[in-house]
Amino acid sequence: MPEGKRKRILSAAGLVGLLTAIVSSVAGSIGAAQGASKPEWSIATAYPADTVSGKAAEDFARLLNDAGADTVRVVPHFADKRGVASVQDRLSQQPFGVLFSGDLASRDAILALSIRPYQVNSITEAREMSRMAKPAYRSALAHHDLILLAVVPWPPTGLWSRSKINSPSDLVGMRIRTYDESSRRVMEMLGAQVVFLPIQEALAQIKAGGVDAVMSSGDGDAGRAYAKVLPNFTALGYAYPVSFLVANKHFLDGLPERQRAAIFTAGLAAERHAWERLPERVRHNYEGMASQGVTVHDPAPQALLEAISRAAKEDSRDSTLSDYETTQMLAQFRACPPQACRGCSASVEKEAAR
Repeated sequence: MPEGKRKRILSAAGLVGLLTAIVSSVAGSIGAAQGASKPEWSIATAYPADTVSGKAAEDFARLLNDAGADTVRVVPHFADKRGVASVQDRLSQQPFGVLFSGDLASRDAILALSIRPYQVNSITEAREMSRMAKPAYRSALAHHDLILLAVVPWPPTGLWSRSKINSPSDLVGMRIRTYDESSRRVMEMLGAQVVFLPIQEALAQIKAGGVDAVMSSGDGDAGRAYAKVLPNFTALGYAYPVSFLVANKHFLDGLPERQRAAIFTAGLAAERHAWERLPERVRHNYEGMASQGVTVHDPAPQALLEAISRAAKEDSRDSTLSDYETTQMLAQFRACPPQACRGCSASVEKEAAR
């Protein structure tokens, strides 16, 4: 199908029609094969429903459920209390999952591209980088028998803290929860005492007084949990992280071709929706912070931003020696004019929908 026609199809009404035609066409054969039972396809995520990852899972499930009628039931399972490791492990036994990029860095460094600090400065730039990196993401996930369905963006990373952070010296001795090895090293360079905990454990430590600050987007339900004990949010613009909506390769390989196409189409639509509503999501988060008594420091103190940026650049220089693929991707992104990046993305999305 020509790309121009595909884009026209992916309108709200057209998308539902396409999915309905695809999934319903195999409904009879699937129902007969399974004794007319209604199988459940689960989507696992460690994040709450009211987060960008949760919303993407809901969108994906809704699109397939609306299209599939009585054939299948797609069900998101949110806030897995067993943590990220449990979600990753169970993806070998179930159809779908949503995984945070930072949690996958140890598997393949390119998957942590989006959490590299101060490489993009806006949602627009973050989306262009995501488009360019999507083939590399797909390839890396495939090494682990995971098929990429959607790249789901988070709001930019800031710092939630008990006390206001006026300067770099305020970070010295502060107990900060970071979300990957790079952010750990950056904060340690600035004198912080870094703890690296799964988010559920970090929340318990925050409430118990064992953690003073958290590097996080603080999106939705997660932000509301932080707001109860961390009344300051400093907008660092540190990174624009992404999560990955993925499918179990063995599950996907066992489906009819038309049903596979429906899944890829729903994934692309869920990704598009996530990027389109991200600016409003950021505004909504800020309004929620204010309503809970959180003081939002945006812009952050310039001296603080400069100190973190210098530490991040120093850490990035060291990591380039061992992470050639990410280094090349960043160089390509910096050399690519926005219009050229958008032109390249058409072939990427066409390939993903096959």
